[in-house]
Amino acid sequence: MRALWWNVVFGWGFFSFLILIVTANVRGFPCFLLAYWTRKKPSVVTVQGYMKRSGWRSNCVSAREVVEGWAPPPKVGLTNDPDLIGHIRNQSWPGLTIAESKIPRAGNGVFATKDFARGTVVCDYHGSVVSAEEGMRVLEALQPGEGSYVFFFKAGEQRLCVNSQVAPCQCHPDKATFGRMINHSTKRLNVKGVVFQVPGEDHPVFLIKAARDIKAGEELLIDYGVTQRSFGGEAQGLSWLDN
Repeated sequence: MRALWWNVVFGWGFFSFLILIVTANVRGFPCFLLAYWTRKKPSVVTVQGYMKRSGWRSNCVSAREVVEGWAPPPKVGLTNDPDLIGHIRNQSWPGLTIAESKIPRAGNGVFATKDFARGTVVCDYHGSVVSAEEGMRVLEALQPGEGSYVFFFKAGEQRLCVNSQVAPCQCHPDKATFGRMINHSTKRLNVKGVVFQVPGEDHPVFLIKAARDIKAGEELLIDYGVTQRSFGGEAQGLSWLDN
């Protein structure tokens, strides 16, 4: 009789434990599902389609509950991000590597070694910030066939240029600066630039952010604002430039 009573108690306790596990998992499903839609609120139909493709038939929350639980990601101010300031000053950008580009005749390029969500700062275009006029003089002084590592941009009413022609830079002689190694594409770009003023610094920094979600293994590509028709047609022979 005691053995029977123990079996009943043990069996009910184990059954209750299973109920708690299932309940906890079901309650956790909305958060798990919402991880797939971080930037844009999904529709009920979208969630239902995903759950159906994933083979979820039982112990599932409703798609409407998932949609109602969605919230936009919190915005982090770049100015208050100590990690970002540290990456800029130390030129330590995790998740990037330099390797041979997949673009024919483009030399080396920058590749992601981890996933980057859209809007994430990937690195900066590091170098001396000079006037646009000074940047043009750097271009004019290049020898035939010499690569150019300058980036022109506007900060308010100022026309500026990042001169990254000399590598390694004097301020970080032991570091590879990734921005200057990112190859160009107007059609397949996945990163874009944004001007950022580091607190306490005289000149702005040209940050490079993910223009879309980037997967590990992808090559980073940015639009430098040039095509094969640029420079009076002198770039026609560069196959790695988009037409």
